[in-house]
Parts: sequence; structure tokens; C-alpha cells
Amino acid sequence: MKWIRFALAIGVVGLAFTAASAQSGGLTIVVSDEVGPLPGAIVTISHETGYVKTTSVQTNVQGEAMFPVLRPGRGYLVEVSMSNYGTQRVSDIQVKINDNQRIPVVLAQEMVETVKVVADGQVVKLEDTQKSTKFSEEFVQDLPVPGRFYQNVLTLAPGVQDADGDGNPNVHGSRERDFKATVSGVSNVDPLTGQQMSQVNPNSIEEMEVITAGAGAEFSRAQGGFANIIQKQGSNEFEGVFEFYYRSHLLDGTGAFDASPNLPKVDFQSLQPSFQLSGPIFKDRLWYRLSHEFIDTELPVPTSGGLVVQTVRQGIHSDQLTWQVSPRNKLAYQYQSDPLEVNGFGVSSLTSFESAQFRDRTSKTQTLSWTAPMSPKILVESLVSWQDLNTIIKPTTEGISNSCALGEPFLESAQCFDVDIGLVTGSYWQTNDDNRQRLTVSSKATLYGGRFWGMSHQFKIGLVAENERYFRALERRPNLTRFLIDLSDQQDQGTDEGATRLAIIFANVAVPRTEDVRATGTNWGLFLEDQVRIRQNLSMTLGLRFDREEINSNGNTPLDPESQFAAFLERVSRLSPSIDAATTLTQFFTGYENVTDFVDQLATDLGENPDNIVLSHAANQSQFWSLARRQENISIVNNNLAPRFSLSWDPWSNNKTRFAVTAGRYYDKLFLNIPLIELEPANANLIYNSEPDAGGVQGAFRVTGLRSSVNPTVNISSVTRDLRTPYQDEWTLGFEREIFAETSISVDYINRRFRDQLQDYDLNHAPGDFGRCVAATPTNPATIAPVMPTDPDFNPEFGNGDGILDDCGGRIIPRAPEEEVDPTSVFLDKGKRLEEPDGKTDLYLQNPGWGDIFLVGNFNRIDYDGVVVALTRRQYRSWEMQASYTWSKAKGDGEDFQQQLGDDRSILQDEKGYQSYDQRHVVKVNATTITPWGFRLGTSISWQSGLPYSLAARELSFDQVHPRLDNAGPNSGRVRQVYLTSQRNDQRNDSYYNVDAKFTKEMNLGRGLNMQVSAEVFNLFNDGTLLIYNPLNQTGQQINGNNVDIRRFGRSWQLGFKLAF
Repeated sequence: MKWIRFALAIGVVGLAFTAASAQSGGLTIVVSDEVGPLPGAIVTISHETGYVKTTSVQTNVQGEAMFPVLRPGRGYLVEVSMSNYGTQRVSDIQVKINDNQRIPVVLAQEMVETVKVVADGQVVKLEDTQKSTKFSEEFVQDLPVPGRFYQNVLTLAPGVQDADGDGNPNVHGSRERDFKATVSGVSNVDPLTGQQMSQVNPNSIEEMEVITAGAGAEFSRAQGGFANIIQKQGSNEFEGVFEFYYRSHLLDGTGAFDASPNLPKVDFQSLQPSFQLSGPIFKDRLWYRLSHEFIDTELPVPTSGGLVVQTVRQGIHSDQLTWQVSPRNKLAYQYQSDPLEVNGFGVSSLTSFESAQFRDRTSKTQTLSWTAPMSPKILVESLVSWQDLNTIIKPTTEGISNSCALGEPFLESAQCFDVDIGLVTGSYWQTNDDNRQRLTVSSKATLYGGRFWGMSHQFKIGLVAENERYFRALERRPNLTRFLIDLSDQQDQGTDEGATRLAIIFANVAVPRTEDVRATGTNWGLFLEDQVRIRQNLSMTLGLRFDREEINSNGNTPLDPESQFAAFLERVSRLSPSIDAATTLTQFFTGYENVTDFVDQLATDLGENPDNIVLSHAANQSQFWSLARRQENISIVNNNLAPRFSLSWDPWSNNKTRFAVTAGRYYDKLFLNIPLIELEPANANLIYNSEPDAGGVQGAFRVTGLRSSVNPTVNISSVTRDLRTPYQDEWTLGFEREIFAETSISVDYINRRFRDQLQDYDLNHAPGDFGRCVAATPTNPATIAPVMPTDPDFNPEFGNGDGILDDCGGRIIPRAPEEEVDPTSVFLDKGKRLEEPDGKTDLYLQNPGWGDIFLVGNFNRIDYDGVVVALTRRQYRSWEMQASYTWSKAKGDGEDFQQQLGDDRSILQDEKGYQSYDQRHVVKVNATTITPWGFRLGTSISWQSGLPYSLAARELSFDQVHPRLDNAGPNSGRVRQVYLTSQRNDQRNDSYYNVDAKFTKEMNLGRGLNMQVSAEVFNLFNDGTLLIYNPLNQTGQQINGNNVDIRRFGRSWQLGFKLAF
């Protein structure tokens, strides 16, 4: 019932606003004779399938007839007539997105001519202040595009990159969740993740525009960039095309690995057939289009150890039925789907195929659109759309044992990261089955307002509303981390190292192991834009957009451990040191609400007796504290107002030069994954002992048992209740000049400041200054002593501290254990091990009833500056080119909110640095040509400087507990990372170049048949540069001397066949 009420409400509001989300273009017909402009000529516009009602307009004193608001697409017909002059007809005109083309028509005495338009009018357009790149169907079909996916076309535009190759681009400094593609008016953004939702059938695409900066008020819910994709519809002519593309190891060999004969050889192939049919069911009334593609690919993934084959099975389908209800009303129904199976997702030098993921996802989109071209000056487009994406994530291979833990069945099948050798083994640790749904109702009206106040106006007004829902069933298995310890002092012993090595295994275990959750969101957007022609050579656009977003889900009351810890210390500072601070805990700290059930479920999953699962003293007692966490709904509401402005000037009024400035604020979105962070299962870190397996393989360790002396705590995640929508403030300066026929050069400066970016950090562990470091001894293992008022060095400004953030412990001091004592107790057990400074600032536990408490909030920012120099030649004399050079610099705190960045608050300053997708220099050249001998040639050439990476070290370190909490809280061990140069991403990968080419032979077979045979080569010069970069977590790192890297595949070929009829 709620769904029905929502749909009806949105529909009524949409109609009230005459509302939508498609794009328009326009035509200006300039009529003249051999003397000059011809006022009073009759210009009639029509369309073969009713895009516009047949309308006649007289030319003004400049000989112009304006049709400023037209739906993009082909098939427009213009007829120009005047007394004593012959009539001219201009056929098959294509109107392009956001482009008002000027088409010159010269009338001669008493003759009739028919002309087919090839030119696109002005090269430099005064009103076109958006930094955009347009890709026509003709241009793209001759370019070498891997897989023919539209995401691979996006990266051909200047300022756009996709370092991890997942189809979610970074645009001028933005994160990869910050891009929005719109397909036939419908958002192609996943409501859960903020990334791409589905593929688009390439044969169905008529035109694509990539907007990288300066977008107008109709664009929102993305702060990086936008793409508009216009799809074809049927016509009165029956048309069809069949295509087939083929790739194989027989063509590629092993790419850049051909020079490494010792690496294993692998077989792979790719089969990609497709077809499209379109035409009339009833001429001038009802048309259809059927577009289907089938992909069966074995994708070679280069790693430092050779090629690993990832298998992909996919279909990309798009069908449309269009009905011309009346001359002014057209309805279209479209159904799109893209079932996809990927086996081996996430494979890398770090992760083997068996330890990777299997992904099964199917996206279905149904759209009903209404187009009403009231006249060539008024266009109204509205739509209703329903999207449903089902995603299943599970292990590529289930039941694979890891190489970390032998002898314990529950752990053997878990996934494990071995810190010592830097490898991941065992089956993937999570199974996920979810549905992501969106209902969209939108409407937009574009109208030419004519002249008033001495200026001409063109208005856009629109409304969009979206309701999003998410449902998930989750199973989460243990996730292990293993590190080795040495039981002897290496300075005193140099023999048989293996006999003195043990392994400690940290097991992160979720409770409950399975869980079902849901979240909902509602988004409203309203915009108004006025494009004002102040003078013939001066144009200004003013826009304003309002967006309201609401996100709701179940949750729990937020925790504030730092404030509670400070209040606790203030109270105990007034108590006698002889009083046990544990008696005061109950008054200040919030406890876990369900300790007993947590222990019981944990014991059941582990196959242990609940008596053997002993939480820390404080965690166990927290169930009796006066403050307890409660269930509480999460409701986040943001109202965002975004102004837009642009000013464009043609100093010589000759349509050959333009100076432009734009400014605006662009709000992103809060995707549904954000509140679900709080609904993730609570988890605990358990520690297991293991020792060398005498009968097993060398380097294997056998689990000897759970360490009951190391008490686990409860780890959770939380969301800031006043979470704000991330945004960026942008301003640009631009210059464009026509230098030759159909050729222009442009220079643009882009300045962006991304603020309120999402990140999480650990609330419950923080650096502190609580005293002076002291050397630990067997009789006094403490590492810190407070500076008391009686101390000569006491400074009231520092309280009981010494003015320096503490680094008093963390690293174990190797020593021989006492007889008949567990040898690892001197490493792990509080009160027995001895610690010394480890070079890392100590992290102090804040609330002893909990372990890690990760809070998601608006903690990050990014600063970006870029300069783009572009040379653009439109299709002229059989060749077309887009060439660009981009200089840019992107610095910030992190690439995504769920990275490890921010978790360790002692190194926040070290983490500020270049973004992992930062590239200083990028050159791109895309060009096509058609020869007189029936050959079509295309190439994409690029050179880019290297991505940054970090030199990092990971090792075991122990958290610290304030002396007044010593009897209540554990100081747990964790793997902590430091940057060896004290700076993230201060190293650079090597630069590399790439040359792709496509050769097509076109043959006219007669009777309307056209055949093309093509050969595409990617990475023509077989560059096999090794890149220290992990696509799965979007970072480049060398960890403990081991590179987490990928290698460029090298030369590869694709053969194609196309038959059009």
C-alpha cells in the first residue's frame, strides 16, 4: 500500500510541475542568398517518427529561424521556401545533447534541392560552458574499445580515469562512487554502493556525452562527473545488424609474459555475439527495437606470478516499444537486463583464484516514458522507472583450506592473510544475497521564453523523486591473520631458527554468523535554470537546485567512549589511588546489551564450551552497568541547496572564440550501505596458539588451542546521526578558439574542493599522554607511570603526562619463559609479557566494555587542481580527432570510507597525501578516418605518469590500557601499519604508454547489405609495466618488502565481424 501511495503522490507532483530527466538540443537555421541574410523566409521542421510536431517559422532580420528545444536524435527534416526562390530541403539532421546547432541554408532562384547535412554548425558555441566530451555512434564504432562497454568509452575523455578497471571512473579528483551515468533518463547508479548498476547494450546507444566539470542545475547526486546516454528507438525503416567478436590465447599468447618462459601458460578465449533489429509494426504509429548481446569470456588477469584466468558470463539486453499516440504525445516502454556471472573476482598477486569471489548479479530495468513536443519551443519529457538488482557473492571455491591453521576444522576452512609472506589463502569468508531496488518518477520541461527585459531566455525546470530499498541475507565466516613470533633472543642465539618460531593466529569471528537486514531511502530533487543571452556575444546561465534525501534503517544508540573516558578519569582523579576504579565504571560507561547471547552464539560457532569463551572482565561485567546500548532507528535527513552559475563571452562576436567561467556546488548522495554499517554483525578477535607441524610441509603450523588468557571484546560499527551529504565546490576558467575548419583548441582550469567526505575511524582507541615511560621488569611489567604533582617535572598543563604522546609499549621483549609455563604467555598474556616502545604511538582503550568501535562520519576532504588542454576536430573530410593533455594534482585523506585509512588515529597526519588515483600528467589521442578504398581506421593513444604507492610495514603491536583501568580492560594485540617514510603515497610507479588500434574493411554487398570485418589490437607495443597497485582496495602498497602488484597484460587482439541490413 505504501508503494502505491508513493507512486501516486510522485505522479501527481510530477505532472503539476510539468516535469524528468532527459536532455534536449536545438537548431538555428540561417537563411541567406548570394547577397546576404533573407528575412521572411518560411522554415518548416518535421521528424520522420514524430519527435516534433510539424511547425513553420519565419526568419528574422538576421535570416534566422530558431527551434531551440528539440529532442536529441536523428531524422529531422527542414524545408526552406520563399517567394521567387527555389525550395531547399535539409534531411537526416541529427540534434545532439545540449547543442544548439546553426545550419546555413543558401537559397537560389527557382530551383529545388535536397541536401543531407554533414557539418554540425558552429565549432565554438557561446552557451556551451560545460566541460564535456561527446561520442557519437559513428566515432565510437571506429575506435578500439575493449569489450565495447560504455565504461571504457568514458576513460577516453580528458580528466577521466579508471585505475582499477571496474567501470567506476575517477573524474577530476573525485572518488569512484562520485560518478553518475543516466541511461535514457534513468540513473544507472547502484543505490547500495553508489557505483555503476548495470551495463548498456552498445548497439542501442545513439550518442553519449561525458560531463567532467561545469554541469548545469539539472545534474545532481554526484560530485565527480556525469554521463548522458541517449538510446535509439525504432523508425519507419526496417534495420538490422549482427556482430561477432572473438579473442583468444591463440591470438594473444600470454601478452607481456611471452618473455618469461618459466611462467605457466594458460588458455583463454572470448566469444561475443550480438544482434539488433528495429523497424515499424505500424508505420508512423508503432515501432520496435530489439538489442541483445551475449558474452562468454575467459579474462586473463596478470599477476607477478603469471596469468590467472577469470571467467565472465554475461548478457546485455535492451528492448523498446514506441507508440506515437498523437502528433504531440509519444509513449515508449523499455526493458533492460544484464545477467552477469564472474568467477575469480578479486584475484591478484595477493589473492589466488581459489581464494577469490564468485559474483552472480542480474539487473532489470523497466521504463515507461512520455514525450510531449508541444512545439519547437516547448519540450516536456516524463518517465516512471522500476529497477531491481539482485547480487550474490560467495567463495569461488568453497571448502578450500588455508595455509595458516592446521588441526582445527573451524579455522582450516577460513580465509587467512599471512603477514609473513603477504598472501591470502582459503575460501572467501563471506556469502551475501541481496536485492537493491529503485522506483523513479521524473519530469522535465525545456522551453524557449523569447525576449524580455532586453534579453532572450531559455528555461529548464524539473522534478525527480526516487524511492530506494535494500534487503540482504548475510553469512560471515571467520577471517584470520597469522604472524610469526620468535621465542628466543636473536642476538644471543643464531642456531636453528625454525625450532624457536611459533605462530599466533588472530581470528575475527562475527556474531551472529548469519543476519538479515534492510534499509530504505527517499530522494527529491527540484531545479530551475535560466540561460540568458544578454547580448549577441555574452551569455549567462543561472541555476538553482534543491535536493532532499532521507535514509532510514534499524540501528542502535550511538556510543561516545572518549567523553565517557574523560568523565571517568576526572572522577577517579578525586578518589584515593587505593580505591578500585572498577567500582566507578558502572556509572560512566555504556555496556554491551547482550553479553550472554553473544558468548553462547560464539561458543556454538566455534564448537567450544561457553565456559571457555571468557570475555574481558569489563566486557563481561558491562551487562550490569547502568548504561546500556539500546535499539534505535537511524533516520538521516539532509536538505541541500546548490547554486550554479556560468558566464560566456565571445570578444569578437564571430563565433570563433569563447572565454568562460563557471562556479557551483555539487552534492553527492548517501547510499544505503552507510546505515547498514551499524547493522553489521558484532565481532570478536580470538587468539589461537600454533606451533610448527613436525609431520607436515615445511613452514606449516598446527593449531594447539584457543588462548583463554586473552579475553576477546565486542567490536562494532556505528554511524554519525548528523551525517551530511558529501559535496564539492567547483570553479573553472576556460578558453576555446576555432583554429581551422571544424577544429578548435581549448584550455581549461578546474579547481575543486571536496568536503564532508565519508570515512570511518576507531572511536575506542586513541593516542594519549598519561605519564612517563618506564622500563618494564619481570616484577613490574607496567610501562608507564603518571607524573605526579610532587615530581620536579610536573606541569599542570599536561596533567599527569609529560607533554609527549606516549610510546611506552607495543613490542614484546623476548625472554626465556619460566619452567612449565606456556612459552607464548610471555608474548601474549597481560601481566607476564614485557613490552618496550615499538616506534608507534600507543593507542589507549577508551571504553573497556568494547573492542573496536568504528564510526562513519564526514571526516575526510580532497583538494584538486587540474589544467586540460584539448584539440578537437569534428568529423570533416573523412577524419575526426580528440586529443588532450591533463595536468592535475589530487591530495586527500583516502579513496573510500571503508578502507583501513583512518582506523589508526595515531597516523592520521601520515595518511594525508596524494590520492591513490592521482596522476600528474596524462596525454590522450583518439582519432578515426575513412579511406577512399573502404578501410576505416581508428586509434586510441595514451601516456600517463605513474600512480602513487606507499612503503608500509605491518607488525604485531599491543594496545595500552590506562593505569586506572588496569583491572578492567585488556590490552589486545593487533596488526598495525606504519608508513616507513612517514607519508602515504609518496612513491611513484613507472609511467607507461598505451597504443590501441582498429582496422576495418567495409564492403557493400548490394540489396541493402553492408559487411565489415575488423581487427583490433590493444597495447600494440606489448608494454608489460609492473604496477604496485591492488585494484580490489584501490591502493598501491609495498608491505613488509612484498609488492601488492599487477602487471599490464601486453598485446592482445580482437577479431570482429558485422553485417548490417
